[in-house]
Amino acid sequence: MFRFQSRIQWTLACLESVVRVARALALAAVAAAQQPDGREIMRRSVRANDENWNRARSYTFLERVEEQQLNSAGQVKSRSVKI
Repeated sequence: MFRFQSRIQWTLACLESVVRVARALALAAVAAAQQPDGREIMRRSVRANDENWNRARSYTFLERVEEQQLNSAGQVKSRSVKI
């Protein structure tokens, strides 16, 4: 068992332990308070989805497919490009 040299050291050690526990409880309370409820999560999701749809109108997607047929020597025999 660890022995303290004085009652003051023992008191300080106990206070440090209490402070550590209080900090841990405070951090846990802050973390729990910051978690949004289910409705808030859905509200954010719907808002983000709406923003994505509105932004998608500004974008254009162009797909290009290029096919090459090779001969037995590995050289390009024919090429077709589809846009």
